[in-house]
Amino acid sequence: SVTIVGGQFNHLVLGGRIENLMIEGGDYNSIINESEKNLFQNIYCKELIHNYRGFLNLRKVNIQTLEVTLHDYLTIFENSIINTLNVKCVNTSRIEISDTRIGDISLENFNTRNKKIILKSVLPIGRKNIFNLKNSELENCEILFTDLSKHKLYLDKSKIISVKSNNSKLFRKIFDSENDKPSRDGYRQFKVAMITQHDKINELFYKSRELNAHLSELHWWRNFRTWFVLVTSKITNNFGFDWFFPLLWIIGVGTGMYIWYCNLVCYPPETGIGDCLMFMNPTHSLDFLVPSDQLTQGAKAIDIFTRILIGFFIYQFISAFRKFAR
Repeated sequence: SVTIVGGQFNHLVLGGRIENLMIEGGDYNSIINESEKNLFQNIYCKELIHNYRGFLNLRKVNIQTLEVTLHDYLTIFENSIINTLNVKCVNTSRIEISDTRIGDISLENFNTRNKKIILKSVLPIGRKNIFNLKNSELENCEILFTDLSKHKLYLDKSKIISVKSNNSKLFRKIFDSENDKPSRDGYRQFKVAMITQHDKINELFYKSRELNAHLSELHWWRNFRTWFVLVTSKITNNFGFDWFFPLLWIIGVGTGMYIWYCNLVCYPPETGIGDCLMFMNPTHSLDFLVPSDQLTQGAKAIDIFTRILIGFFIYQFISAFRKFAR
């Protein structure tokens, strides 16, 4: 057993013959650790490398770069700060991080059912961080009171099976590591995970991102029919999630068509805002503004075409309001 309390070290190497290690306090430039049972607390370290079996427990630490080859358990608790965390799992592993601020995260080979990761009260460092998931299957994952919205998730030959979250902000952006483009399948996997835990809000968010990522994959000419439907849905109500867009379309298109309509009738009448609003009503009568014999063919065409457009925008407006009821 070895205990180190305080001090300043440039390069500390701890061999595999140490069974129990406790380091409390101190300033370290780098630590290479191969001991079996470890407790680090109240230390500052630029680089800590742990590449041996056993437990690694960190309490109230400030570590710039933490690299762990994990065989058993990794716990990080009590107001710790980790700027860069790289974990490569070997055997049965459990990762538990609580009350910690973390920057970039890399998790590799976390891919069997008997592994578990728990993030509780974890906050980001800065506004731009990366969470890189390599050769992994995120199945037993609990995210509690945690903010991951500032982390970009990169999936590298990995998939999301199940995520349990509570009072947390999840990833807003998910990318494929191979092409650095939004991952349609990544958003789909998170959408399914949210459906499983009956999280309607995040389900709708990931569904919207999934459709947007799918749109970015389509060629407008080769996939014109699907591309047109998705583009129309995006610019009118953001795939059914924004009611304000269709309201603007109703007012803008209705006003523009009304001005065009008035210029095409034989004898343009005196009009006002009430007549403009009446024109936006798809059920208005054909001669609500002037007698039918004063309508040109162009005015009639504009009237009918406007009814179709306004009716479509009204449907988009209503569907956005019903997104939580579907």
